Amino acid sequence: MTTLILATSSSVICCVFAAPMGWLVARTDMPLRRTVRALVTASFVTPPFLGAIAWELLAAPNSGLINKVYRAVTGVPRPPAICAGCPYRAFGLTVQKLKKRGKGEKGS
Repeated sequence: MTTLILATSSSVICCVFAAPMGWLVARTDMPLRRTVRALVTASFVTPPFLGAIAWELLAAPNSGLINKVYRAVTGVPRPPAICAGCPYRAFGLTVQKLKKRGKGEKGS
């Protein structure tokens, strides 16, 4: 059930941001249009490993920037659970996929 919730919520959030951004870039003459287009294109060519490292830097339970700000603002000693689990899951899945490919197994 957690996977369904995660997949649905991330899809909805992406659509909420991507659809208006795509329309603005394609149909208007907004400022920084070329920059937005370049950043969107860059997101397709960056390896997943860099994304995993970025999430680890942002959301690590003790040293992540998001959790440091959260603790400073709220005074809560423990970070939010969702920030503690997601980056490590993504990193673990990436490593497992790379191990499978290294052993000659076909990854899907």
